[in-house]
Amino acid sequence: MLTRTFFARAPLAPGRFAPLPVGAVSAQGATRDRLLALRGGLLSRCASVFPEAGEQSAWFGGPLGGGMHAPELLEAMLLTGAQLGDEELRREALRLCGRVVERQREDGSFGAPGETFAARGRMLRALCAAYSMSGDKQLLTFMLRYMKYLHDTLRVRALSAEDAMHTADTLEAGVLLYNVTGQKAILSVLMMLVSQGADYTSLFHAFPYRTPISRSFTARELLDALAHEDESGYTHHLLRSASGANLCEGLRASALCGVLTGSGKHLSAPEAGLARLNKAHGAAGGGVTADPLLGGTHPSRGVSAVSACELAASLETLLACPGGEFGADQLETLMYNTVDAAFAPDGRGVQPMQQANQAMLSRAARFPLSGDDAGLFGLEDGDALCALLSAWPRFVQSQWMVSRDDGLCAMGYAPCSVRYRLSDASVRVDVSGEYPAGGSVRITVHTDKKAAFPIHLHPRMGQRRDRRRGRRHPPRAGGRLCHPQPRLAGWRRAAADAADGRPQAARVPSGGERRPRPDPLRLRAENRRARRRAQRGHGFCRRPRRRGGNPRNRAHGWFRRALRPRDAAAALGHARRKLRPAADRPERREHRAGLRRGAGAVCRGGDPSGRFARALREMRVPRGFLLRFPPFTLPPQLSVRIVMIFSPR
Repeated sequence: MLTRTFFARAPLAPGRFAPLPVGAVSAQGATRDRLLALRGGLLSRCASVFPEAGEQSAWFGGPLGGGMHAPELLEAMLLTGAQLGDEELRREALRLCGRVVERQREDGSFGAPGETFAARGRMLRALCAAYSMSGDKQLLTFMLRYMKYLHDTLRVRALSAEDAMHTADTLEAGVLLYNVTGQKAILSVLMMLVSQGADYTSLFHAFPYRTPISRSFTARELLDALAHEDESGYTHHLLRSASGANLCEGLRASALCGVLTGSGKHLSAPEAGLARLNKAHGAAGGGVTADPLLGGTHPSRGVSAVSACELAASLETLLACPGGEFGADQLETLMYNTVDAAFAPDGRGVQPMQQANQAMLSRAARFPLSGDDAGLFGLEDGDALCALLSAWPRFVQSQWMVSRDDGLCAMGYAPCSVRYRLSDASVRVDVSGEYPAGGSVRITVHTDKKAAFPIHLHPRMGQRRDRRRGRRHPPRAGGRLCHPQPRLAGWRRAAADAADGRPQAARVPSGGERRPRPDPLRLRAENRRARRRAQRGHGFCRRPRRRGGNPRNRAHGWFRRALRPRDAAAALGHARRKLRPAADRPERREHRAGLRRGAGAVCRGGDPSGRFARALREMRVPRGFLLRFPPFTLPPQLSVRIVMIFSPR
């Protein structure tokens, strides 16, 4: 296992977090039971049901074809073996990786002759996991040779329309390879992929598919058009650009383009695209209705397992990108509802298509491209089976990350154990509790010697919801999308002087908790003042100017942001404007000193009387303020327990 993580090198856009090496996170509790069930059931039977995914595959020198099945199964074996501590499974997976490396051709290509670009990218993702787990230099040499092959090939022949939709895996492997080696030649290859790949960024910002595709085309019209058109026709373009799996994969493709170029348009596209997908095609379980084309919000439309796994992979990749922490809440919703429900209770099958409104599991007429038996549990769908097997280990791997201030960050609270070295000390973090079935999580930190390091706790805040219309949309500040790297308001740096060894409590607010509405009398007075300001200079006989909306609504929105901010940037900017005059500087310093004293009191012994909370309300401090606490100072051989109390949803 590698002993260090690799943050983004210049000139890549720096992110706040980086993933831990494979093997640093191990499954515990209910998570371990779920992986053991998959290890003894579907993971062991997959190669016998689909021989092209096992040793008989052309990836490993066998007579059968290639495709996506073998890379996804190989990645599942690597991650599951590392998280369960299964040495037999790890050795078998590394042996298969060695056979892939041995079969690389002289020009740098690999796989079966005529293998697709997307399948090679998926194999690169599995080999990156193998390198993170073993640190084998041969894997780096293998990937460098393939990057040179891509450079020579793309200069002569551009990507096809189908291959251009699947650049995300190759971009992700290339970014990791550059962060490890620092070779500038890799950046030229990745920039060629950015220029030749599909323009997901413009698609997410414009997003023309706001209604189900079935409203524009009947099933027969679609099939007839596919039979008479070539690959460049509009129908084939629609199948590529309106596919749920492709769009979910495109979320991380656009984010990686932003990491490579530093463009704010690329970096903000995933958040805008995810908000529009949830609004137009979101499902109750956190996925996107696609069978496989976008199907709207009706509960009878299905969510394919492949699109759900691609969405989970994109949200996990976004966690390490600048400003990509917004999807952590939806990632948990997706994994605990859609992905987990796709496995049969006895572990002997998977469900390729899920419907929120499905009265019985039976064959029924569905969209022609999904098949009539897509709602049944079985092993006939290899795409769904192999994708689901790698989804759970990837989710466990993304629960904890390394921050740039040499600390750890909890992106999720599934039961697991983290082993890493921080501040020249061996640190072990154990996460236990009944989450997500219950609202309690216990985090225990062990060190072998005295060390100081921060631990960041994710606030579980999702996209804000408009109370009046029930809509989900990306956070906005001043009418524009927030900066790709905003100050995350709900983040808490867990902190305490652990010399006494007492448990420390940190309240992590939930994005969906109910907050009190503003005072109606106060709001009415503010509305009157807003109307007078709007009418001033326009004449009382004219209607108020409606720039940005009605003044009443603007005042209402300002007041709600002041008392119950859903946007960190807006709340922080409002507080700064209020405290900007020079005459208020001593008061501001006293205000901050009071915050620090109150935060220290809460951190040491909690706030049983509620005095600190009342003081915050009296000082009109928005809840978006980030309370910074000092880092941990852990004595040797002392266990510190941090009990996080989640607000009810």
